[in-house]
Amino acid sequence: MNRINRRLAMLLLSAWALVLGNNLVYAEEELIVSAAASLTNAFTEVGKEFEIRNPGIKVICNFAASGPLLQQIDQGAPVDVFASADQKTMDQAQGKSLVLPATRKDFSSTLIIAL
Repeated sequence: MNRINRRLAMLLLSAWALVLGNNLVYAEEELIVSAAASLTNAFTEVGKEFEIRNPGIKVICNFAASGPLLQQIDQGAPVDVFASADQKTMDQAQGKSLVLPATRKDFSSTLIIAL
């Protein structure tokens, strides 16, 4: 895994811990993550690391395009963490009260450099 992906993975792992805080119960539990397909590699690695650092927690990942993931959540699919590939979808989720505003965090930004 390259250096940028490793940093992203550690940032995401930290974000999960911050969002969940003291809500972790150390019994066999599942953490359901719906994430944009573009995050598959990073979230798969982060999920494995999260399980190692949090015994008794099983990370279940659901990867798809952000729009269909939002539709699944809107139709009642259980989700603990939602990671969209774009702000527009997150805004829609928040507008439908499908995410807790206080837990919404930007975990990545794009830096464009023109030479």
